[in-house]
Amino acid sequence: MIQRAWLRWSLALGAAIYLALALGTTEVNWTRVWEGLPRGVKFFSAFFPPDFVSRWSEIAEGIEESLWMTVVSTVIGIALSIPVGIGAAKNIAPAPVYYFCRGILAVSRSFQYGHSPSRPSGQRGSSVSEYSRWAQSRSIHTAGNPAHE
Repeated sequence: MIQRAWLRWSLALGAAIYLALALGTTEVNWTRVWEGLPRGVKFFSAFFPPDFVSRWSEIAEGIEESLWMTVVSTVIGIALSIPVGIGAAKNIAPAPVYYFCRGILAVSRSFQYGHSPSRPSGQRGSSVSEYSRWAQSRSIHTAGNPAHE
């Protein structure tokens, strides 16, 4: 706990101002949020009470599939990284192999993991209105569609 009252109140005021500015710049369609609340409640209520007994075969199948995906991707990653790593060592590999493997490393570092390729670099996150514009441009809005209710 912060003992100095003026510091505690200053930090609280700063946090409140920051949150007000952050929320003020976020475009949220509150009508759409309000209309989606019943679907959200329905979605979360499906988790309670959890039913592990009657769905165990599906759960076990999903766990097995996830573990296999993990093992396969790890094996592939190791199989690719060992030769590239050895080839990128200047004291072991000949110059053409060294430069080729260093090029692979440079290119792999340029990938922006977790970002959309269509979004310019530097723009992170998304807003409801950005998604709405994207969905409207592709005619995939789910409102009124019984398959998505």
